[in-house]
Amino acid sequence: MYGQEDVPKDVLEYVVFEKHLTNPYGSWRVHGKIVPSWAPPKQPILKTVMIPGPKLNPGEDYEEAQGEAHKPQLA
Repeated sequence: MYGQEDVPKDVLEYVVFEKHLTNPYGSWRVHGKIVPSWAPPKQPILKTVMIPGPKLNPGEDYEEAQGEAHKPQLA
């Protein structure tokens, strides 16, 4: 998601957790979220994706790997 480390943003969410009482060692799960009627509408989230690049070996630079990827291989 888009965001910046140095720009603070106020966030208020109400999250409901659930745990089955019959299993005392069970884990808690997120059941849902409560959105109050007075809460302002949320802005849509812009998701980011990572485009996979060439596999780099330790100590190898990106430019070196690009050059190797475009070299024709001899049979």
